Amino acid sequence: MQRFLMIYNPAAGSLNKQVIDDVERHLTSAGKTVQVYPTRAAGDATDFLQSAQWQADVVIAIGGDGSCNEVVNGLKGKNAVLAFIPQGTANVLAKELKLPNTASKISAMLLAEKTQPAFIMNFNERRFLLMAGIGYDANVVANIHMGIKKRWGKLAYILSIFQQIKNYGQTRYEYRVDDGPWQSAYSLIISNSRFYGGAFIISRTVTISDNFFKVFSFEQASRLSMIKYLLSLPLGLFESTSG
Repeated sequence: MQRFLMIYNPAAGSLNKQVIDDVERHLTSAGKTVQVYPTRAAGDATDFLQSAQWQADVVIAIGGDGSCNEVVNGLKGKNAVLAFIPQGTANVLAKELKLPNTASKISAMLLAEKTQPAFIMNFNERRFLLMAGIGYDANVVANIHMGIKKRWGKLAYILSIFQQIKNYGQTRYEYRVDDGPWQSAYSLIISNSRFYGGAFIISRTVTISDNFFKVFSFEQASRLSMIKYLLSLPLGLFESTSG
């Protein structure tokens, strides 16, 4: 009998508990064993999955890209399939995988046992599926006003994007990919995703299933250069514009 573990953050502002309950009902009606675990704090999903308190064949991360990242790191060394129910603000992963968002379609997908390979990347011993940011990109996410995000969703990201422009170009980072030479840039995005920030196209040459990734390095210190990169996003020209 296939066993499912559903993990979600009950404090998430965009959470639709009805979808969670309906998916659980569909799975149990199909004779599946379902365990539901509501997280208690940031990082709890990772800690719980690294413990020996669960048994499942499929672990379902419910929420946004951040919730999924916690589950991906918690599954390190574990033998389980990762599934995802999108309920976050941006949901790049849901866009990348073309995931459904209704309980009936989600349940049908899970019961059909459809899977897709995904290339898990590592950065400073932390695993990630889609992308990692250094510099400007990371600062935007780290400085999002959570109250605004909870009430207005993506508006919080837009505000942080403009607020962090003033800090761009102040720090230069050294990095290297695998065992390659050391290089430097004012900001970096490491990605194997086609999408960025929701529906914006960041790359047309990589997907989550590829066993390689794309490194976007920003080597100009001027704020105008970063504004140019940002303006290229809605035009679908980011990959050809960035360094």
